[in-house]
Amino acid sequence: MGFFDWWFGELRKLFGLARTPRRRSLRNAFILREEPGRFEVAKLNDGTASTVGWLNLANPRDALNDKSSNQSSLLQKLRKARQPVILRLSVDHGLSVDEYLPVPNLADLNGIVRHRVDYVSPWSNEEAYHDHEILEFKGHEQALVRIAIAPKTIVNRLTDQLARLGITIGPVDIEGDERWAPPSFDLRNTGKVRAKRSGAVLVWLLLGAALAAGFAVSFDAFRQANSQFTERRDYLTALSDRVADLPNLVAEVEEKRVEAAFAGLEKAAYPSATVLIEALSRVLPEDSWLEEFSINEQSVNLTGFAADPSTIPALLEASQYFTDIEFQSSGNRQTIEINGSETAEFERFVIDATSPPLWRLP
Repeated sequence: MGFFDWWFGELRKLFGLARTPRRRSLRNAFILREEPGRFEVAKLNDGTASTVGWLNLANPRDALNDKSSNQSSLLQKLRKARQPVILRLSVDHGLSVDEYLPVPNLADLNGIVRHRVDYVSPWSNEEAYHDHEILEFKGHEQALVRIAIAPKTIVNRLTDQLARLGITIGPVDIEGDERWAPPSFDLRNTGKVRAKRSGAVLVWLLLGAALAAGFAVSFDAFRQANSQFTERRDYLTALSDRVADLPNLVAEVEEKRVEAAFAGLEKAAYPSATVLIEALSRVLPEDSWLEEFSINEQSVNLTGFAADPSTIPALLEASQYFTDIEFQSSGNRQTIEINGSETAEFERFVIDATSPPLWRLP
């Protein structure tokens, strides 16, 4: 960071331009909220959401060919939408972390967040999309920042599926406490969530207003303004003395970086629970689902239904994460209604398997 970048950041803080978190401007859009095998679709009008239907990915060709179906009508709306179409990931496919981070100026925050992705998530910076939001400032040099992270493999798979239906996805974010809240994150950095930066324009407007006020006020008011200017000048002089502390800060950052690199090597030797969940989602057949599952220190327990559960043990053994597989099947097939009108036969199964030791934060 150059001296002038630091100085401009301190000036922005002095005039209150960096004390308020950035506002989000996207309040009109379609939101596709991810669920297993389908999406719940809502229309966002001026920040207020209303559900408009479900988009089922199980039989997309049938929906395209049947022009009278509700799903076909919904697809046409999403294809022709003038507003952005937002993909909202479920919390199972990403994570968000709140951290206090140093903020010498807002321009350096992106680099700090990129550095943190490797240490707060099971994915490297190259394997994940990420974005951040400033929740609040603490003093002049620290802020509470929420970092959202999701693996590129999942995001790209979902956006490719929707692209094959003719739906162009704009921002991608992660579901939070409010189901249909306006998006807070833009994981792929499309530029359609954040409001445009207007810091330079605002500075010029403030300077122009100050000059106009200077010509309009009386001599007594001018003396008061001059007194305030003197106080601020003394404050800026005190800030300049802090430049001498920068070498010590750089040395501390380097020491922490070495410690973080050691923790990263230790983390790479073990998978996380999120990695095991993603491996299961890749291995299990499309015509199966889990009714219950648990991941312990070195074991995975699955209970669910499948059209042919006898194929599942071989699929798990082919994965690098599961061994010593114990398979149990009820042998009784049950007829279950699917898609609201069709039925199919499924068989219940129980599987216990051994997994590698999980990585945990120290």
